[in-house]
Amino acid sequence: MASTSGRGRRSTPPRRGRDDSSLRKRLRTFFSASGFATGLVVAAGAGWLFGVVPTEKGAGSGHTIVLRLDAPMDGDALAARLEREGLLRHPEAVKLWLEVAGGGAVQPGVHVLRDDLTPRELVRRLRREKAAKVRVTFPEGFGVSEMAERLENVGICEAAAFKAFAFNDANAKGLGIASSTLEGYLYPATYDLPGNSTPAEVAKALVQMFEKHWTALVAKHSEAPSRLSRELGFDRLAIVTLASIVEKEAAVDDERPLVASVFLNRLRDPAFKPKLLQSDPTAVYGCKRIPERIPSCTAFAGKATHAIVVDEANPWTTYKHEGLPPTPIANPGEKAIEAVLAPAAAPYLYFVASGNRRHAFSATYAEHLENIKKMPR
Repeated sequence: MASTSGRGRRSTPPRRGRDDSSLRKRLRTFFSASGFATGLVVAAGAGWLFGVVPTEKGAGSGHTIVLRLDAPMDGDALAARLEREGLLRHPEAVKLWLEVAGGGAVQPGVHVLRDDLTPRELVRRLRREKAAKVRVTFPEGFGVSEMAERLENVGICEAAAFKAFAFNDANAKGLGIASSTLEGYLYPATYDLPGNSTPAEVAKALVQMFEKHWTALVAKHSEAPSRLSRELGFDRLAIVTLASIVEKEAAVDDERPLVASVFLNRLRDPAFKPKLLQSDPTAVYGCKRIPERIPSCTAFAGKATHAIVVDEANPWTTYKHEGLPPTPIANPGEKAIEAVLAPAAAPYLYFVASGNRRHAFSATYAEHLENIKKMPR
């Protein structure tokens, strides 16, 4: 209680937050009960409690910890949970600090943390307050699953949660994507994203970057979308889907327009039947996406096999299903998308690897067979 005198009640200084207020109350109690010396000891202890404890590095060496919280919890419960996860160096001290500073009001949900974070940073992230940003790079051709793993590894969001969000058609439509998935629309680039973000926050940033590049490309090739729509019935999803195949097939930039022309020629040429694109990466994607529903994927070891590419149970294999697969198979970069909008004017219908990350292109099947004979062994 503030003391009074003949001059009236002494004004109370403005409050500077719960930590300061609680500390002053404790200090006044100890000063009045134990005298000046005890007060100094308490002040030193309070300095340690508020200055050292919340800023001390965690018990680990920077490993990722995925923490699921179902409901808010008080300081003791939160400290106990953080201790069980191996996140605290001095749990009892942290319990006291949380009791004074207030440890509840953490956000329920999935949190991606590191085991070397300070208690203060842990609490900030668990409350989803503004966190330090983490730099992450996604190369062209990364799929949702690869992006998800990288996001978890750097402490931005949990892999499983990101995949669940990205493969949800309602979430795709909520971000303006006319597809059953965000695959293809998560633009590959370098981002600075807050640590412990939600999947929705991350996806929004990546889709916004895609839209920015898409708008620029369409402005540059303004007649391409209508031409592709008129000739092949392509919409944006079809363009992005074919761009994702080009991204996975072409390893060097100057071949992207040629690879795009091969697939477009197959779809356009009335004499080319059946309309099979015959792209290995499409079949591989099925084994990555729904292996449990594709019998041939039980033996999948990262590469296409004859059994995998001809398995009709695989919706994405373009060896058995004509035309484009149902969704993109990766997230294409600007050059792959541009290759579909502005393909090479070439007569090729076939290509095969020729070594040095390049391909040999041919207009006839006979030429193609000759190129296969020349393939490096």
